[in-house]
Amino acid sequence: MLHHDEPYIIHPEGKHTHTLILIHGTSTSGPEFAKGFLDFEFNLQNPPRKTTLRNEFRKGGVLDGVRVVFPSGSLKKITALEGREGHAWFNVHQWGDRTVGEDEQVVGMRESLVYLKGLVEAEEKLVGVRKRIVLGGFSQGSAMGVIAVLSGELGGIGGFVGLSGWLPFRRQIDEVMGEEKEGLRAESEVVEKGERGWKKPWRLMWDFVLSCAAKVSWMFSWILRRRSRKVVTSEQEKQVTRRRGLAVQYVRTLLSLPSRILDIETTMPILLGHGDQDLKVRYEWALQMRHSLLGMGLNLKSKTYDGVKHWYCEPEMKDLILILQKVWKLT
Repeated sequence: MLHHDEPYIIHPEGKHTHTLILIHGTSTSGPEFAKGFLDFEFNLQNPPRKTTLRNEFRKGGVLDGVRVVFPSGSLKKITALEGREGHAWFNVHQWGDRTVGEDEQVVGMRESLVYLKGLVEAEEKLVGVRKRIVLGGFSQGSAMGVIAVLSGELGGIGGFVGLSGWLPFRRQIDEVMGEEKEGLRAESEVVEKGERGWKKPWRLMWDFVLSCAAKVSWMFSWILRRRSRKVVTSEQEKQVTRRRGLAVQYVRTLLSLPSRILDIETTMPILLGHGDQDLKVRYEWALQMRHSLLGMGLNLKSKTYDGVKHWYCEPEMKDLILILQKVWKLT
């Protein structure tokens, strides 16, 4: 494995109860990312105050007890930077089209995954339970993080936060998940909105009886409406599970990982946040990633930040705190 600088770590002032691992973007480092991210000012209520994440991780803050780890990617030559070396998780060929040179990204992704898995295992020994660990990333860090999650190698972590990122190899993953894009889109909407599936013959007969009865009784009408609510059928759930398995297997094969039947915990909270004015990692890429992950049946919450470019914003910081608090309550 290539050399990685020691992570920049914020130690909890009180008892260590949870860990947050945050992965930087291209051509920066853990310490540089930490400074900008931790010291970004925003407002919180109860009591009303201007604060920073650094303050909230301290004793008495809303994220008290959290150990925050900012790892650095190994030094790599980055094609998009005219071959200059920088800390990165994998190579990037073009800023405007992240699919260019994807095959050359695999080596970096595999090496970075091994490193990140080691970090998670080390933090698990400290905190006791893997579900008390949340992985997050910004820009390329988000892209690397979502690939790590889909690999199945980080199974059992408490949550994932992807900010201003994209899904590498998205088109290939979509292709292995379904034969037709239209079908994939429709079925992902089923997961998101709870569309009603095909009914068994006896259910159709029951609905017909209720329809007739509803003409003479408002109570039967109410029963009919309750009965006809949109639900995801077991067959559709099987299709979603199948697609998720195909996606995981594709990523594992891509990264030359051992062939195993693995699944991703669909209850694990995932937050994706993206500014709609982001020109570096386009907003449309975030929507595409959202569509693909929903098609896998993952527990996803997607937030759009109006007017925000490739940077942070106050609502994003608040959303990060909310998902961390949600995970902490679950563990």
